Amino acid sequence: MNPSTLPVSPWTYPFMTRQYPNFPNLWTLENLGALFIVKVPPELAQLSKATYRQLMQTRLDSMIQAAVSETSQSETQQWLASTLSQLDWAQEIPVLETDADRDFALEYWRQQWAETLILSNWRFQERLSHYGASFPATPVTPHYPDYSDWLSLHDETPLAAWLSELTL
Repeated sequence: MNPSTLPVSPWTYPFMTRQYPNFPNLWTLENLGALFIVKVPPELAQLSKATYRQLMQTRLDSMIQAAVSETSQSETQQWLASTLSQLDWAQEIPVLETDADRDFALEYWRQQWAETLILSNWRFQERLSHYGASFPATPVTPHYPDYSDWLSLHDETPLAAWLSELTL
């Protein structure tokens, strides 16, 4: 089936999680560190705000997955819960649930955190607007002068550093 005839965009989180690391283009607000940068598929010449948020959820999901691999799920849960309580003490913290299918439970938990921090929490959206993000936005290709620096920043920023930037 042709992607343009699909009822749902192929760039919807979590359906693009496996492809995300291979997206060649980037978008960020220049000179603002690692908080807003995302990889963008080559098919998207313009990036809508809705698609940007889907890409950001995907990026956060992968950072959470990496943090769990480097530490543990319970330690990552503590970082995330601590950050969320700093941002908004009244917001509900996603629960670390157990399930017979551990992979499913972990995937669901990561999705809940990505949704909470990108879509449900006021701080990310407020900072995005405050720093002048406007959509539709044009992603940059690997030929852009700062591309390699941005790619390194995207790929090398751990979850703890990203959370720290979010709470500034």
